[in-house]
Amino acid sequence: VNGTPVSVPFVTGLMTRVSTSEGFLVIDTPQDIQVRYNRFNTLSITMGPRLQNKVCGLCGNFNGDPTDDYITSRGKPAVSALELAQSWKTNGMQNSCDETQYVALAQSCDNTAVSELQGEDNCLKLTDLKGFFQPCHGLLDPHPFYQSCYMDGCYNHRKAQVCGSMAAYAEACRSFGTLTTKWIAQENC
Repeated sequence: VNGTPVSVPFVTGLMTRVSTSEGFLVIDTPQDIQVRYNRFNTLSITMGPRLQNKVCGLCGNFNGDPTDDYITSRGKPAVSALELAQSWKTNGMQNSCDETQYVALAQSCDNTAVSELQGEDNCLKLTDLKGFFQPCHGLLDPHPFYQSCYMDGCYNHRKAQVCGSMAAYAEACRSFGTLTTKWIAQENC
């Protein structure tokens, strides 16, 4: 907390609670914001209803209409995820977001690597109609997570990325109350 290591659970002087749950670091604020981070690649932010229509940024505006969430900091529709992310960058992050490195990495994926990651032993587990994630399919489309899994896996640690994509989908499904953490052992993550 503020550069000082602490043991969890921990409560700050401002009543922010830091704890762990199901492998996630969880931060609960008195402003009714919860941040869950798996310390690798999955971050989720949930907000209480009193913040509805009072936020903006990469996560949208929380007005109940997902069609207007892809808006740049200048109020214009973003044409790509990269444009959206770049528009919301803060001054402190300028050197850590290198677009040319991102583009080079994305182009380094060859068809063989993509095909392997798209297969049933890897990312396809997210969309398997008989798989562990099937109970969530009717509530949350797994295809964006599937795409992220094989695209990110091409230039990231493959097994770690597959597990990370599964963790991201499982965390999103958790908000619907459909999944437990049993998939972690089942998928060897």
